[in-house]
Parts: sequence; C-alpha cells; structure tokens
Amino acid sequence: MLDSVTIIGVGLIGGSFSLALKDRGLVRNVIGVSRTDGSLEKALELGLIDEALPLAEAVKRSELIYVAIPVDATVPVMRQVIDLVTDRQIVADAGSTKKALCESLSGHPMRRRFVATHPMWGTEYSGPEAAVHNAFTGRTCVICEKEKSDPDAVKVMEDRCLIRMIHGHCTVLALQNKKTGIVILHRLDIRREDVQPKKICRPAAGNGGCMPATMLCQVFGA
Repeated sequence: MLDSVTIIGVGLIGGSFSLALKDRGLVRNVIGVSRTDGSLEKALELGLIDEALPLAEAVKRSELIYVAIPVDATVPVMRQVIDLVTDRQIVADAGSTKKALCESLSGHPMRRRFVATHPMWGTEYSGPEAAVHNAFTGRTCVICEKEKSDPDAVKVMEDRCLIRMIHGHCTVLALQNKKTGIVILHRLDIRREDVQPKKICRPAAGNGGCMPATMLCQVFGA
C-alpha cells in the first residue's frame, strides 16, 4: 500500500484514478493539487481526495505523483514536478500525447522516475463531478518509452495501479463514434509482438465519450 499519492488535476481522469486506488485499498492518503480552489473543494466534498496542498508540498509528501491535466499544461507542470522528486518517488501522467512531454524530460536526471502512461478511457465530461468508480477496470493503458523508466517505477504502475499495460512501436488505433461517424486516430507506441487486435480493442472500449465505437487496429512495421 502507498502511504500518500498526489494527484495533480482532480477532474475526470485524476478523480477516477483516485477512486480506483481507494476502492482497491492501494493508498492511505490522497493529496489533490489544482489551479482552482473550487475543484479542490468539490474533490474534497466527493471524497476523491483527503487533503489539498500546493504543488511543491504535495510532491514532497508523496510516493507517487499522478499528473492528469490537459496536455497543453502538462509539460511546464511536469518540469516543476520532476525537479522536486527523489529516487524514492514515482511520477506518471495520463496525457493522450507524449512526444513533446517525453522530449522535454529526456535529459533530466530524474527522467527514469517518470512513467509515461495513456489510459485508454474517457468520457465527454470533465471536473471532479465526472469522476466515477471502476473507470479503469478492464481497460488498456499504454506505457511509452518504458526502457527509459526505472523497472521498479514501471512495476508499481503495472502491478498496483489498475490496468493491463502494453508497450512498443508504431500502431494506429481508430475510434469511430457511432452517433457522429467521426473517426479519431491515435498513434500509439506498441510492439508488433504485443498487438492482438481483439485483445487491445475490446478492453479499450467503454461506455463514455467516443469509446462506444467500432475500433480498428492497424499495425505498421517497426
């Protein structure tokens, strides 16, 4: 069990991640960090977090720091976080794009304590009120640049924190919304040998956002 986890961004993904940890008895205390006091107050009211603190203090007190904020804000916030962590801490994010983030951290001595993850789940809703129980149950999560993360950090995310993980080289995942017909393409980082279309596509399908969809996986040579 983790003594303390900090979640930066207490909305849909961050709040649901907290509920998953709490429901499974994997954490004793969850600290919330947000740009807005209103989000923190609502997260406290809903039981998503146990306390709210400024970023630096929250990071200092936590074994795991989970960053779940919009991707355009992730890079500068992650730079702050990675400057604060030690060898005994783990940092992970939930962003849907990774290139800019991973490049920005590539030369940092604590890059090895960072695990770049992308849980394949979401809905059209946002904010603490959107957080739900069992959000990640049966879902797939992608780890990018696994080889650049310390094995113990990856193991915590794989073994304790919810989801089946896949790793590797270029794959395109297409999600087609049944209502609008819009196809959204995600370029993932998955090894050819890890890819079994039925195995990946089914867990990724959920009940929110564009996830109730016809899903196609096409694998390109590495």
